[in-house]
Amino acid sequence: MVKNSTRKLFRVSLAVFTLSLLFTACGKGGGKGSGKDSTPEYIYEPKFNDLGNVEVDYVSQACIKDDNIYMMGSHYEYNEKKQSGKSISYFMTGSFDSKNFDMAELKDLEENESVIKLFMDEEGNMHMLSSVYNYNEKTGASNTKYYISDLNKDGSLSGRKELKPGLKKNEELYLGNALIYVDEKLITISEQKIYTFNKDGSLANVVGTDDYIDNIFTANGGKIYIMANGKVCEFDTDTGKSGKTFDFGGRIIYNIRNIQQGKDGIVYLSNEDGIYECDINKNKMELLFNWINVDINGNDISDFKIMEDGSLTVICSSSKYDTDGKGSSYSNIEIASIDKKKYSDAKPKKRLTLAANYLSQPLKEEILKYNKGSGDYHIEIKSYNTYEDPQKQMNLDIISGDIPDIIELSGLSKSMYIKKGMLADLYPFIEKDDEIKKEDFVDSVINTIEHNGKLYYMPTQFSVNALVGSKKVFGDMEGWTYEEMEEKYKSMPKNGVFMQGMTSDWFIQNMLSSQMKDFIDFETGEVNLDSEEFVHMLEFSKNFQTTDQYIKEQNANGWQNEDRSELINSGRLLLSDMYLYDFSDIQVNEKLYKKQGGYTVISQPSKDRNNKLSMTSVDACLSISENCDDKDGAWEFLRRLYAYDFQKQASGSYGLPVRKDALEKKMEYAMATKAYKDDDGTQVTPIDDSYTIDSFTVNIKPYTKAHMDLFRTIVGRIGKESNYDTYFNDISEIITEETKALYAGDKTAKETAEILQSRVKIYVSENS
Repeated sequence: MVKNSTRKLFRVSLAVFTLSLLFTACGKGGGKGSGKDSTPEYIYEPKFNDLGNVEVDYVSQACIKDDNIYMMGSHYEYNEKKQSGKSISYFMTGSFDSKNFDMAELKDLEENESVIKLFMDEEGNMHMLSSVYNYNEKTGASNTKYYISDLNKDGSLSGRKELKPGLKKNEELYLGNALIYVDEKLITISEQKIYTFNKDGSLANVVGTDDYIDNIFTANGGKIYIMANGKVCEFDTDTGKSGKTFDFGGRIIYNIRNIQQGKDGIVYLSNEDGIYECDINKNKMELLFNWINVDINGNDISDFKIMEDGSLTVICSSSKYDTDGKGSSYSNIEIASIDKKKYSDAKPKKRLTLAANYLSQPLKEEILKYNKGSGDYHIEIKSYNTYEDPQKQMNLDIISGDIPDIIELSGLSKSMYIKKGMLADLYPFIEKDDEIKKEDFVDSVINTIEHNGKLYYMPTQFSVNALVGSKKVFGDMEGWTYEEMEEKYKSMPKNGVFMQGMTSDWFIQNMLSSQMKDFIDFETGEVNLDSEEFVHMLEFSKNFQTTDQYIKEQNANGWQNEDRSELINSGRLLLSDMYLYDFSDIQVNEKLYKKQGGYTVISQPSKDRNNKLSMTSVDACLSISENCDDKDGAWEFLRRLYAYDFQKQASGSYGLPVRKDALEKKMEYAMATKAYKDDDGTQVTPIDDSYTIDSFTVNIKPYTKAHMDLFRTIVGRIGKESNYDTYFNDISEIITEETKALYAGDKTAKETAEILQSRVKIYVSENS
């Protein structure tokens, strides 16, 4: 096994070795001076025409025909006297040039009817797919009926036909907006089945597939193609047979929202990230551009059209709320015309490239604000989330000289990039900054992510990962050793549970993710998987089922787990996970463990019994490339993400801000006992929420000073960083492979640890 692994890792290490040579050979600005001309031949430039506001809460969908725009929107009207409201659907028509939209209410809809899809037939006639949900309170039975109707310009419906899918007993139909209309037949998808309906609503055919289908479209003279698991293949809706799956150079794309058929086998696919030109005949897919690079939020795309001259026309709609203080809402409609120009003919700002595997919505919005407001710079996105192996593809691009200026490190190996000297120290920029200082950040967070006194990256938000146990069992214990963990396990009652859902391989991976540097250090190349601690860990993991055994057992019992609150109240549950990305776990555990005398927050076990907790980067984790030509320009953008305004606004329910003042403000709002308006205009409302775990519901109320004192203590204990990157995943696979013999009883824990030490040592040597 070691020999096979060596061959496999040699191919990986060759790329990493070349990467190391590239960064060693190139001085400052090596990305631009590495021999590859970074200036593109073409660039896409947008022009915007603001069509004004329409009085709907949101535009659910739109389509373009010639120079006309057809849209469907909805507005919720609330009657204060009746203390009730209803949602009203509108059919809106307009043109590219006009700022006025004709709005017609869809008055022929039933009370519970929802519009699913607006679509045209080959002659340009407008149709609508809708659904009506029915629930019988007496019997508890429910069903959903689907209809296709002709939609007239005045909003009236005609030719209404119910779809008859011919369902069997207990069979359900779930239709979304993925459909095509071909030869007067409506072809739709529902999970793993494709339904073809005649014009009168009767079922023409239904065929099944092996995979869940994401979308369906036509190309190449009317041939039908489906997208499943992010890949494309031809499909015969009569026989149910799939053609070959197209290989688009390792790209996999999901969440396709809009599709336009081009000429000669070309189809254009759009999701929230960008627009792709897919050439079916040449088995080729190309990302034309990322939406952010043309100053558009991909979540606002309603529809697009490829024009005769090759330009794109895009309908963008965004919702606005509470601008007049009366709770009103409206949608703003923009038409973007995007032209492909020679770079020499365009007048772009100075480009700074941001490479990322994933972009969060707050980060997207901040990039768009910056791009529209900056007269000098334009942040352009290089997205890797469509590749099966994002880090490998990024490394290959870097080797070829395509070096980004800014890197978003979520899911990537921070240690490897630091080891190769790819990341610039952020402290010099912070020291020169007039507003942002090191002292502004949460001490435990910044101390944890420092490397030899340098700050190579910075998350915008963080969460805390810990273990929780009852005071009756753990008292005030905060840190413990592996031996103490085993003692606690042995002292459990006969029907005790160590942790819900715990499996042998999950146990090992959980331990490693929060304590990677104790066993594997990519920066030094040191591996300690043959240590006494890790052998102990392997031996202890044999107490649990393997994941395969657990899944088999769960499938057999219908995934019915014991109630967590009952396990805790009876003293049978030893440990629970705590993921502190907001404050809710503090009140939830307070209520859950009340009968057990309270709860204790415990670190993962360690050799020195330390009480350090691990943190995870949330939302975004940003760095500046050492080879960036304009590091000051890159910092000008990055600093916005660590300024108070962004930290306060972006820190919703998904993470904790890394700035002290923003974190304190979040705590202040959580403790509010009465409504008030803050100095910056923020309307603060006392918390009144609920959190349900199995049969136990916790009513979340304003937090007390005692709650926040505990929270500060927990945050102050941060001292480790969880690792969930591509290298951690590779090592997890190696561990999963080699522990099979351990759990089958064919090898001892010591023998397994020695094999793992050898394999992982090779891996680290080849990739560090």
